[in-house]
Amino acid sequence: MTPEFVDRLTSWVEEGRAGRAMVGFLMETIGLSESEVDALRAMPPAFDILAVLSETLPREGRALLGADVVGSARSVTCPTRFLLGECSPTWAADVTGEVAAVVSAGDVVPLPGLGHEAIDRAPDLVVDLVDGLLG
Repeated sequence: MTPEFVDRLTSWVEEGRAGRAMVGFLMETIGLSESEVDALRAMPPAFDILAVLSETLPREGRALLGADVVGSARSVTCPTRFLLGECSPTWAADVTGEVAAVVSAGDVVPLPGLGHEAIDRAPDLVVDLVDGLLG
């Protein structure tokens, strides 16, 4: 996420366009396709996600810009498994690789044919891979 993108998200929310901010985040940051976003739109709403996003997305975007994820990961000593969908956005692969490189007891497991939303598309696979680390 870039400062420019966070500024755009913030502007959309301030203009009352939380839906536009959400779609922009899902497509530009998470890497979902238009058809995947359409499928999310078709799901019955459990709660007012736009109200939540209006309050959190700009704030959390700014917080992420200032986070030293790699620096924080250096102190992790417990076994850590990084799951990386092969279809994930480039930023996710970059961050995963950087963080995994500094975690002493870490491994990266690729998820063939999956993207950043693997937990939604292949929950049993994700559970098996996490369980394999814990078992």
